Amino acid sequence: MPISYLEFIGYLASVIILISIAVNSIVRFRILNAIGALIFSIYGFIIGAYPVGFLNGFITFINVYYLYKIFSTKETFDFIQVEFNNPLLKKFIEHYHNDILHFFPDIDFQQRSYDICLLMLRNMQLAGLFLAHYENEKTLYVDLDYVTREYRDMKNSKYLYSFLKNLHGNSQVKKFIAKPCSSEWSGYLKQLGFESTPSGLLEKNID
Repeated sequence: MPISYLEFIGYLASVIILISIAVNSIVRFRILNAIGALIFSIYGFIIGAYPVGFLNGFITFINVYYLYKIFSTKETFDFIQVEFNNPLLKKFIEHYHNDILHFFPDIDFQQRSYDICLLMLRNMQLAGLFLAHYENEKTLYVDLDYVTREYRDMKNSKYLYSFLKNLHGNSQVKKFIAKPCSSEWSGYLKQLGFESTPSGLLEKNID
């Protein structure tokens, strides 16, 4: 028996809210949850279930309010260059090891020396870790660009790669390259302007 358009609206709202719970990014969660709640609110008013309509309307308002705060609040981004044997860096890797491997399954912290190790701070909170080595004097290979779940909204990357271009000793670097070791990592790099090469790597030329 085919479902009615009202049932379809209810199912659609449920699916969107379910997806919102599954995403990693807080921003994406707020956006999807707001859309799902708005559809549920409309659905509630159409079928005369006013408590459902008002409750989900209020949830939509809360999500929009927090999205406004996220996008309107001025944030600070800082990067601290450390040695790879830094105790805080080691603790960070240990704590987020499994999640790091999800995005970078081939990384081996024991077999690689890194020329650049950056702890990424956002509003003075430790938000991520960046590791890279020089392929040659003009090319920087990005081994790891990892941020914790609550900061996966692309804001860090905007400041990170600007910082890297101006990092002391990087004046000769003309290109970033990286291995597409997971679909999420590849998608992230392509949003930053990285492009595929015949060798199977992703690269971004510095303007």
